Amino acid sequence: MERDKGQAHAEINIYFGIVFPMKEKTICIDIDGTLAHSIKNWLEILRDERGISRDVEELNNYKIEEILGLQREEVLEIFRKVWNKYDEIEVISNAPEVISRLRNKYTINIMTGSVAKDNELKAWLEINRIPYDNFLHLQKESEKLEINGDIFVEDNPEIALSFSKKGKKVILIERPWNKGYKNNGIEFAKDWSEVEKIIEKQEM
Repeated sequence: MERDKGQAHAEINIYFGIVFPMKEKTICIDIDGTLAHSIKNWLEILRDERGISRDVEELNNYKIEEILGLQREEVLEIFRKVWNKYDEIEVISNAPEVISRLRNKYTINIMTGSVAKDNELKAWLEINRIPYDNFLHLQKESEKLEINGDIFVEDNPEIALSFSKKGKKVILIERPWNKGYKNNGIEFAKDWSEVEKIIEKQEM
C-alpha cells in the first residue's frame, strides 16, 4: 500500500536508481502483502471500528477502497493503526527462512511504499528475523519502477505487470487481489517456498 504524499524519506536519495553492487544479482522485496500479513490486522480494525466485516478472500481488487466504498485516506489511516502495533502483524509463512537462504547468493533489498514509519518496519523485520542488505522506503508504489534490480517479489498486480513490460523478472505472491492477473507473463507463487523454486529455476 502507498504512503500518503505528505511523507518523505531521505534514504530514497541514497538508493533510488542506483545499482547495488554487493553481490552479482539483487532481489527486491515488498513488505505489505508480500512479507507481512498486515491485511488481516487491517480487516480486524475495520470490523471493530467501522462495523464492516469482510474476509481476506473477498478482497479481489488491490484498491480495496473501491470494494468497501472508502476514501483512500481512510484506508491509509487504518494501515497506520495496524503498523502502530507492528508486533501483532504476522509474517507470511516461510519468508524468513527462504530469504536467509537467498541472501547467501543475492543482495536483498526491502522496498516499500508503506504508510508505516521506518522504525516500525525495521523493528518488524528484526522481530521476524528477516535479513536484508538495503532498506528503501519510497513515497509511493510507482517509484518502485525506477529501482534497479534483477528479481522483484510483489503482491501489487499493477506494479508487477509494469515490471514485466519493462522486461524485469517479477514474482507475484498469490493473493485474492492479484489472481485476475494470471496469464500475463508473470510468475505466481503460492508461498515463499515456491518463490525460492522459481528463482532457482530462472537462474539455472
